[in-house]
Amino acid sequence: MTNPTTENPAVANESKSNQYDIKENLLLNHLLYSPASVPYRYKFCYAPHMTELAGNKKAFFDYDILEKFEAGLVLRGHEVKSVKNGWANIQGAHAIIRGGELYIVGMHIPPYQQANTPGDYDPDRTRKALLTKDELSHLIGKTAEKGLTITPLSVYTKHGLVKIALGLGKGKKKADKRQTIKARESKRKIERILKGSA
Repeated sequence: MTNPTTENPAVANESKSNQYDIKENLLLNHLLYSPASVPYRYKFCYAPHMTELAGNKKAFFDYDILEKFEAGLVLRGHEVKSVKNGWANIQGAHAIIRGGELYIVGMHIPPYQQANTPGDYDPDRTRKALLTKDELSHLIGKTAEKGLTITPLSVYTKHGLVKIALGLGKGKKKADKRQTIKARESKRKIERILKGSA
């Protein structure tokens, strides 16, 4: 059976156009999520196979995110199930480097099934995050600089695995936060106008 796209150039062009539209939509969704000025250490943007499970919008209010990293998480089996149910909370969590390793402090993962959860389980326990040696070395050097910190941005699944997005950020001053509020209000106003004109 022949492929219709090879028989009809118009169909092939339409197929390519649809692919470009999909890529453009993914890029727009990514830019809405975070500023385009934020550099990435590798290709990292939301795609259909990525499902966000927990977010930390306050991080973008409190910090100027300079770089982003994707890390794995060392979790127990019942924690994975809880996270995939969307029960994790990273509001107020932060990352620390200890002994050349990266850990997430303050991430809350409630029991998946209370009856089957170990009695000594701590839902706020410190959890190890997995990065490459190069990324860890880079972060160790950066966090040695005054005023830079590592903060969790979101938790999501990628190809079935739980991942965490981390941001290397610099604390915003009050004036910067006021500017962020103004920009947010302007965005909401534009969205209301666009919605009203639709």
